[in-house]
This record gives sequence, structure tokens and C-alpha cells, in this order.
Amino acid sequence: MAANLVSLIMQSITPNMISKMASALDLDRGDAQHAVGVSVPAILASFASVASQPGGGQQLSNAVAQQAGILDQLKNAIGGGGEKALAESGTSLLSSLLGGGALTALAGVVGRFAGIDAGASKSLLGLLGPIVAGVVGQQQRSAGLDAKGLTGLLTSQKDHIAAAMPSGFASLLGGTGLLDGLGDSWRSGAATASAAARRVSDISGNAAASAGQMAYAARGTSSGLWRYWPYLAAGLAALFLGSYFLGQGTNQNVAERPLGPANRVNETVGVGAPDLRLTNLTAELTSSIGAARSALQGITDPASARAALPKLQQTAAQLDSINSAASQLAPNARKGISSLVERSMPMLNQLFDKILATPQTAELAQPTINALRARLDALSRS
Repeated sequence: MAANLVSLIMQSITPNMISKMASALDLDRGDAQHAVGVSVPAILASFASVASQPGGGQQLSNAVAQQAGILDQLKNAIGGGGEKALAESGTSLLSSLLGGGALTALAGVVGRFAGIDAGASKSLLGLLGPIVAGVVGQQQRSAGLDAKGLTGLLTSQKDHIAAAMPSGFASLLGGTGLLDGLGDSWRSGAATASAAARRVSDISGNAAASAGQMAYAARGTSSGLWRYWPYLAAGLAALFLGSYFLGQGTNQNVAERPLGPANRVNETVGVGAPDLRLTNLTAELTSSIGAARSALQGITDPASARAALPKLQQTAAQLDSINSAASQLAPNARKGISSLVERSMPMLNQLFDKILATPQTAELAQPTINALRARLDALSRS
């Protein structure tokens, strides 16, 4: 059985390397470590998705072959002043494999989870991409695998990859196509995480209640503190949950610093606000596209079409809201939104066309599909 690639990659990223990455990107070390923890399985998942596409296995095989010896180079470059060039090279690698829109979406979701801005998140992905590719390449060469064998290797890792991603993180990526190579494994991982959350719901509820009482007291003494009470509640709940899981011996390699967003409250004001706004919009758009995709895939006859219409109409309304908010972004930021839509359209158009090819479902769904297409078209031109 092949070794767990997620574990192998995480072992190659030493604490010292994380500290140097954090310093180079001007990040808190804990935030950087949290971002690394979710980024590694996400990059692996995206590689699996690339490999699952026609010709993708060869494309990925060619890309990882170019990263031979990269791990030794990285150890010298990170902290030695070569981080910027390294990040740019890694970003180019990921963009060539995933597409610019998908990379922007991934950076947005990672940033949201780790509490860092999208620019730093993208640079961190640029540093991590060659590391992931380097380890994958090592495994391919040591096993003597061709492109087809590499695809099989990544397919065999889907359960490990899915298990390493937090459920909410995986759900946000679900509509991007980056998790397609995992099949239903990421959904199973999300269900397992939800079950674990229910087992400690009493603990988190007590923690949140205590935080709420503290926030109420803060409200009485300073109205300015009141608006931050959700961060306080989430932070204290996370502390209680962390203590619980540590007591149970649960592995904390992934998401081991859940307080990142709370630590960034001040950075969402002024200069940091546009980055956070783009991050949130990208995550919302990814979620909306995923919801539309799921609803469309379920339409097979008039009955299922009727059942799907409310969800599709809700998605159309969400896209309206996203389009309105995106119009307030700077032109460069809007490009990330439009790229994500453009990358999603081939898949959505295929689903639209399939539904419209059947007269019975077309009669019911066409007005809503037309509305969705119009809103997506507007976002692609934003």
C-alpha cells in the first residue's frame, strides 16, 4: 500500500521552514501553520482532479518531473531571500495545472480559513505547490510509475486527502472542480467531521454560552467591544474544543490554530478590507456554483426538476447579490471573480444543455436556467 502522501508532505515541511515562510510573508507563525495544514491536502486534491481528466495524468507527470530536487533547493531558498521568486514560480506551476480562476478561488478559501489575506495566501500556495509536486514526483520515480500509474497513485490517496481537510473547507471547494478527483470521499469526510462535532456539542454550547455572558458584560462597559462578541464566542468555543480533542489524543496537524480569523479583526478595516472582501466573495461564489451544480445534476425528470427549482432560484438570487458586491471591487480583484465563473461555465453549460435537451424538463427549468445564465454571464464580465 502506498504511503500517506499528506503525511509525507507535512513531514517534509519542517517547523523551521514554516517559521521562515511566515517571516517572508509577514504572517503570524500560527496563521501560517494553519494555512499550510489546509493547503497541502487541497493542492493534492487538485492534482488528483487534474490527473483524472483526459490527458491530465501526462500533464501532471510532466509538471512534477520538473520539480526533481526542488526540496533541497527550497530549504536553501526559504529564508535566504529567494522566497519571492520561488512563490512566483510555484504560482505559475499551479496556475498552469489548475487555471488562474481556480487558483484564486483556492487562495480565497485558504485565506478565509487561516485568517490571512488572499494575497499572502496565494504566495503561500506558490511556496507549497513545488513542495507537494516534489514529493509526488519522488513517489512516482521510486515506484517507477508512468502517467497512468501516477493517476492511480493519487486516486488511491483520496481517502487520506479527504480526511485531512476540514469539512467546511472542503464544502467551499466543492463547486470549483478542485475536488472532482476525490469522488465522494470529501463528502464522507465532511459527514465524519459533522458527527464528531455533534459529539462535543454540549462542550461547545457551554463555551459559547460563557462567551456570550462575557460579551454582554463587555457591552455594558464599552459599546465598541460589543461588535466583536462573535469572534470572542468563536474563540472561546474553539479553545474548549481544542482542549477536548487534545485530551482525546486527536491528531491536530490540520486546523490546529482555529483562532486565526479572530486575530485578524483589525486587519479587516482600512487597507486590509478589500482583500477580505474578495476572499469572502470568492468563497460565496464557489459555494453558490457548487449548489447550482448539485441541483442541476439531480434533474432527471419533471418531478426532480420541480424539486430543484427553489434551490436554483435561490442560487440566482445569491449570484445577483455577489454581482452587486463584486461591482464595488477594484478591476484587478474583479478579474478573480470573472475567471472563476469562466472556469465553471463549461461544466454548468453541459448540465444546462442536458436538461434543456429533454422537452419535459426544459419546459419547467428553462426560465430559471436562463436567469442563471444571465447572472453568470454578468459575473464573467465583471
